[in-house]
Amino acid sequence: FFDLGGHSLNATILTSRISKLYEVNFRLESFIKEPYIAGIAKKMEHLDRGVVSEIRPVKSLERYPLSAAQRRMLFIHQQSPEDISYNMSGVFQIKGHVDLQRLEQALTLLTDRHEILRTSFHLHEGEYTQVVQSNPEIHFAFLKSNDQPSELIRSYIRPFDLGRTPLFRTLIVEQSENKYLFLFDMHHIIGDGFSMPILVEDLLRLYNGESLAPIQLHYKDIAAWQEDRLTSGTLSDQENYWIKNMQGQLPELHLPVDYPDQNKHQTSGGTERLKLDSMLSSEIKEFCKNENVTLFMSMMTTYYVLLYKWIGQRDLIIGTPIAGRTHPDMGKVPGLFVNTLAMRLSVQPKQTIKQLLTEVRELCLNAYQNQDYPFDRLVDRLSEVHQKKVQLFQTMFQLETSFGGKGVTDFEVTPIPFDGASSKFKLTFSVEDYQDTLSLRIKYDRDVFKSSTIRRLLDQYLEILTVLLKDSDLSIEDISLGHAAHELAVSNMEDIDFVF
Repeated sequence: FFDLGGHSLNATILTSRISKLYEVNFRLESFIKEPYIAGIAKKMEHLDRGVVSEIRPVKSLERYPLSAAQRRMLFIHQQSPEDISYNMSGVFQIKGHVDLQRLEQALTLLTDRHEILRTSFHLHEGEYTQVVQSNPEIHFAFLKSNDQPSELIRSYIRPFDLGRTPLFRTLIVEQSENKYLFLFDMHHIIGDGFSMPILVEDLLRLYNGESLAPIQLHYKDIAAWQEDRLTSGTLSDQENYWIKNMQGQLPELHLPVDYPDQNKHQTSGGTERLKLDSMLSSEIKEFCKNENVTLFMSMMTTYYVLLYKWIGQRDLIIGTPIAGRTHPDMGKVPGLFVNTLAMRLSVQPKQTIKQLLTEVRELCLNAYQNQDYPFDRLVDRLSEVHQKKVQLFQTMFQLETSFGGKGVTDFEVTPIPFDGASSKFKLTFSVEDYQDTLSLRIKYDRDVFKSSTIRRLLDQYLEILTVLLKDSDLSIEDISLGHAAHELAVSNMEDIDFVF
């Protein structure tokens, strides 16, 4: 399992497929604790029988209910309709000849294929619903320009009217002969980062003239299945897990900001990166394999230690996105399935960083097993308990992987770096895993932090990570920070690939 990447999304997909195929209650933790096929097969002999519930297409209607994730996204949009924080934007480098007419036709076919790409949102009898349009237009534009990709896409990103389709737009820029940029801008309410590989692969295959297998399920079908699980009590055990995990006084993360918080609806986003060399990246992945942990678990452990050393706070809650694709039939359906997990952990200064890694592993496995319970529902429940609106975390941590389209068409498609102009949180720490190289990225609010503060955090994170790799039996309180760590990283920060 770890040789194949060891990502939790891979484990989630495999878990759901095994459960459905063999009609057993196969748990995600099995891939972590029994990472080899022989061990998994032996474990399956002793599992309880279980049948994965079937997702059925809903009957055709004029309008359909929203999913919990869509309701959350719509609420955020209503607070600040001009905010572009929840635009999913990116740019690809294309090398080779592009037939613009074929590409536009492929985009039209893609929109016809996936209902979510032609869905709009409307208020009906006091409730917001989603409507699948029959013949929407597509927004496909072309121009010639030698401007930098970041400048082009920043001028291209703008707010969406959720009541009008399409909620995505595309632009192809010819830079020179057989060299193009493909830009896209999509609202988060119709997709997530895990949707993008599905859409890009389908688009390239349609461009190539391939016949794709008919789609059996669309987003609205899965949204109805999710709502039924929520209202029928199927998720009551998951709800109890999260409520129990958030018992007592909830910690508030007091980040030592450089500038006073202005409590703005929209933040001014800045980004700092640190690219690790291939040798260090390989060493990190080998460490994870030997310790039977995922890359996410190791890197998040390091982030817990960084926050503790920076702030001095033991009780910490970090937010992290999770794919939410826990049913095998959800794997190839684009749409907003991603959920947010509030990962609460108490850092004990006298424990070793290796002991903390073990705790983080168990925390992650339990959270993954309970990832279907909607985050906004948890916030509502806790707000009732505390009799005030609660904000569970002020910082996010995430692992991102990249993708391209090489080999699908006669041209090469490569994602290139881009960071949006706004930031959803004061601090979002990302680990980018692309091919053989890891990069660290902090996206932050420039009205709150100086860039020098963020660069120092990256240095200190790398120092803690080095301790995890080289001296994991060192207690957390004995980890000293302040030494230069850039020598372990590649100084050229331009060669970083855009990830989703």
